[in-house]
Amino acid sequence: MAQHERTLSEIVTTPSPPPDWLVPDLLHRGQMVVLAGEAGIGKSTLSYALAVAKATGRPFLGRPIEPGRVLYFDEENSEPDFEEYLRWVWRGLGEPTTRPRPTLLDEHLKMERFQLAAAAPRHFEYMADIAKKWKPELIIIDTATPACCIRDENDNGEASMAISRLRGIQRATGPRTTFLILKHAKLDHADGQRRVRGAKTWVGSTDATLFHTAVVGGPRKDGLRTSRLEPDKVRAFGLRGYLRIVPRWVGNGDQRGLVLNAELEPLTPLRAKQLAKVQKCLSDTQGEPAAQVLDSIEAA
Repeated sequence: MAQHERTLSEIVTTPSPPPDWLVPDLLHRGQMVVLAGEAGIGKSTLSYALAVAKATGRPFLGRPIEPGRVLYFDEENSEPDFEEYLRWVWRGLGEPTTRPRPTLLDEHLKMERFQLAAAAPRHFEYMADIAKKWKPELIIIDTATPACCIRDENDNGEASMAISRLRGIQRATGPRTTFLILKHAKLDHADGQRRVRGAKTWVGSTDATLFHTAVVGGPRKDGLRTSRLEPDKVRAFGLRGYLRIVPRWVGNGDQRGLVLNAELEPLTPLRAKQLAKVQKCLSDTQGEPAAQVLDSIEAA
């Protein structure tokens, strides 16, 4: 039986349903979100923590998550880094093994590492085949340029083709499948604006953009640094305000784990106005990001 196609008047007169969150107030189901940050800020460890939390049903950044399948394409991190990041976040989440082997982690998280480049030029077909079989709720691409085998990251046409193929995989996997695509960010010292590195299409043709940035100040004595998630592009659903991420170690030595605590910093009208004013004065700060300049002023 054919599904009834609602009229526009039916849509606008129907009460809005509750948001269908994958991660409450952060990631909505069915979206394609770009997570951009400078090298070394911790995009991969943050994404590993999300993947393990989703697979095992543990909270992520203080937000409750239902357990579900995750497909992670990692074309960025070496074997030693991959293993250590995975151990860190697993221990930091409390070593979630809820029943005898196979655990939820084995059942719900599939890590594909450095397979896409080997599959080129059929890398998107390879990605689609695994996604159809695995049926994940979340697909993470780490990072876009090597995973999509992009030759010129500044080519909007090449980026548009890649996004179109990823959209096709998303539709084939299921309308509620969420994509998180990692990209590198850059700071334009001419105007102080932070941008996604490469083609502008990665911002224009996706649903949301989050910047993962360092909070003012260098690494702490424990080697970790406080960072922040900043929404740059948000549609109907997504992060509103800044999310400050404060990492800490638990355990010692070879049993060390990484815990990520988070605090929401609402972007008030006053702070937004302050940021706009600071942005105009960046010529005196060597192009330091406006949020970090404002942090420095407030700290003083």
